[in-house]
Amino acid sequence: MGTSTATHPALATQLLVVPSICDGGDRTPIPADVVRVGRYWITLQEVAPRPGFSSRRTWRMDSRTQDDGTGMYAVRYVTPEQHAADQRDTAADAYLKQAGIRLLDGCAWRSGEGRIILANLLRAHEGLPPL
Repeated sequence: MGTSTATHPALATQLLVVPSICDGGDRTPIPADVVRVGRYWITLQEVAPRPGFSSRRTWRMDSRTQDDGTGMYAVRYVTPEQHAADQRDTAADAYLKQAGIRLLDGCAWRSGEGRIILANLLRAHEGLPPL
């Protein structure tokens, strides 16, 4: 018996499938439609087939962990908002590393939002736009 997307907030929007690093290294998110919702598992289908292919890929994902359940190198799904937050975190980490800043364990700035705030403070000091 399935559940509706109204009861599962992650399914109320378009989802993006993030390939595993084992899939040739390309981690570009793939837009996907939800085609089936079960108690624990959902099935996603690629919105459009890849160039040179006639069929769309499908993935079976665990809605509790947002991945395909294969372990460390799992394919996972995210909402567009989750993907944007991941991209922002990655940009903040890269900026701080480029600036030579290393945040030690226990540092208050080490939290996800703390790193973004610190990176944006430094960027403002340098006249750069925020992340």
